[in-house]
Amino acid sequence: MALSLALSCGQIVSEPGCGKDSDCASGSSCVLRNCVPRIKGTTQAWSLELVPKGESMLVTTERQSVAFGTTPVELRVERKAKVEGQVEGLSAMDASMNAAQTMRVLVSIPSVIGRGERQFEAEAARAAGDQGPLRFTAYVPESAIGQAAKVSLFPSAPLDQVLPVWTTSLTTLGPTLITTVPTKSNELWMIEGVLQDELEQPPAIAYLARAMLGDRLVSNVSKTDSQGRFKLKVPNDPVNGINLDLVKVELTPADPAAVEPRLRADVSAAKPNLGILRLPPRPKPQVLDVPVSPMGKTTKIPGVTLRFTATLEGAFGAKASLVREFQTDRDGMAHVTLLPGAAGQTLDYAVTVVPPLNSEFAARCFQGYAVASVAAGQSRVAASIEVVNKLEVSGKITSADGAGQAGVIITAVRQSVTGPQDCGVEVLAAPASVTTGLDGSYRLLLDPGRYRFEYEPPMGNASAFSVEPDVLVEKSLFQRTVKLPGGVLATGLVSSPAGDGVNGCEVRVFSRPMEGQSPDLRARTRTGADGRFSIVLPKSP
Repeated sequence: MALSLALSCGQIVSEPGCGKDSDCASGSSCVLRNCVPRIKGTTQAWSLELVPKGESMLVTTERQSVAFGTTPVELRVERKAKVEGQVEGLSAMDASMNAAQTMRVLVSIPSVIGRGERQFEAEAARAAGDQGPLRFTAYVPESAIGQAAKVSLFPSAPLDQVLPVWTTSLTTLGPTLITTVPTKSNELWMIEGVLQDELEQPPAIAYLARAMLGDRLVSNVSKTDSQGRFKLKVPNDPVNGINLDLVKVELTPADPAAVEPRLRADVSAAKPNLGILRLPPRPKPQVLDVPVSPMGKTTKIPGVTLRFTATLEGAFGAKASLVREFQTDRDGMAHVTLLPGAAGQTLDYAVTVVPPLNSEFAARCFQGYAVASVAAGQSRVAASIEVVNKLEVSGKITSADGAGQAGVIITAVRQSVTGPQDCGVEVLAAPASVTTGLDGSYRLLLDPGRYRFEYEPPMGNASAFSVEPDVLVEKSLFQRTVKLPGGVLATGLVSSPAGDGVNGCEVRVFSRPMEGQSPDLRARTRTGADGRFSIVLPKSP
């Protein structure tokens, strides 16, 4: 029987090769002109994700354990189920906000294959002239109906000024859902305070106040009034992980261009009234030109992002800092506006340096960039910031028999940074990816660090998806040869709930979830027009 296998971008078809199964040794099949051993003996159990085309009424489907064996496995994609909801209790909102009331809705259900929560997004809004509840329609897998779920609501501006982000836990998710705005005293904690400048007056510009739990917003966004007052509402919801003693209030200038401090204050459940918070004394901002160059060279680098962070002394009731971000222009110069040190002194900044995507230069973070006042008539060109080249990792990818493997997608994901961090901050670059050439050769440019390397052969190749979980890159690595393990061929059919084959559905195979670890992608393919697929699996889970 001929096996069907969908084509993929970058697919490599070798010539010459097999044309039919009889051209291969016993126990192997011909797939895209490659002879691949068929799975035999003990069946393999893998977690699975089926991803149909986005425009269909089918939905991404998970299977916790699927056994692949000598006979084709039969899989079924779930149909989308509609959840119609409404948000009530908005009638008391300010009339000026009525026309613009919208919310982002996230319906979250647990992943059965250990990939955290699966989230399905919708927008809650109302039709023109309607003063009733906000309404939304979300689509979830049919299997989610009747199961536990969470619904999180994120008010959009200007509604976010008076309503917090809140989450409702459901023991059973049904086809209809009603949630009510939290307004009662037992549903909300109230955090309030007054912001003043160093002269004990309201700041000259408005500030935005937010309550944060780590990097998660858990309140409304309150703008300080003419007296510097702010009031925040935080859901009284320990079930969903909000502990008021762990919450921080952040105050940032409403005008992002303003060169003004930001404050961060601790919150106490025993005393949610923060009282008076005071900005620190500070000199006038200083305009500087900062060149960015390769180490030891005078040439400049355009498109580099610079993030300056300094701790400011003298705040009352909170910790103060200045955070400013700039980018070098086409001449490699960043035109920055920063606070200098007090008279005769410097203010030291930590600087995070991120070169443009696909740059040959590495990201870095360092302390001690000193900024002083520049007197009239003096040059405003500040000290140059230098960057170093990335490290090269290059070599060849081969099959088990030593032949170069073309079309292998190599992805390097940095797990941690090696060496001392001058800022105590890890600057994690985006994953780097490259495809091997016709002879299996590859070349990657990477920042120093520890990496997870993934090797994905082209569909129809006899080699299996492979992973190196911990590769140390602290110097350039040349002539690095990686031999991919041989795989085994399994087949299957993906059908819809009506029994029809599903065309173009991506089949993703993952390792079984283990405690404290996310599952790893180990193979993937796409179904053909009749829903059938062939996939090369590792020889053992």
